[in-house]
Amino acid sequence: MVIVGSIKIPFFQSNHTSTMPSSQNIDARTVTPTIVNPESVPVDSDPEEDLEEIQHEVAAEQARIEEAMRAKLAAAHERIEKKHRERKAEEAQKAEEAWKAEEEEEWKRKEEEEWVAKEKAMEGSRRQQLKVSCYRSCFLVRTDFSFADVETKTGGKESLVGGH
Repeated sequence: MVIVGSIKIPFFQSNHTSTMPSSQNIDARTVTPTIVNPESVPVDSDPEEDLEEIQHEVAAEQARIEEAMRAKLAAAHERIEKKHRERKAEEAQKAEEAWKAEEEEEWKRKEEEEWVAKEKAMEGSRRQQLKVSCYRSCFLVRTDFSFADVETKTGGKESLVGGH
């Protein structure tokens, strides 16, 4: 029997076994058969045993494939969960930064309002002081002027105009 690739082709029997690698100097027109020793091929095999063995091998391969798929699914699920946690952490950080910025803006606004209120109060106080100062100055100037004028006119006697 000759095995070419995965196709088995019956061939004449020989006691001589020859194996030739298919990658060495193969001409495109020439097919080099690989000869297998017929004694290595089981002839007296039980089809039921062979079927059971094949089924067992297929079941083992299926179990290996399923285990590999479960491992891949678990890894994918873990990556998805990790990305979800990272996204939530990023959103929480952004929300905290936004809250801090809003708090800072509110603090600045209140500070500015307080400053404006203080400035208005100071301005009002300055105006009041200026008014009082003006009234005093005007009163003193009038009084001084009136006293001086009265003293000059009356010769030192008190006048009713100045209030003294």
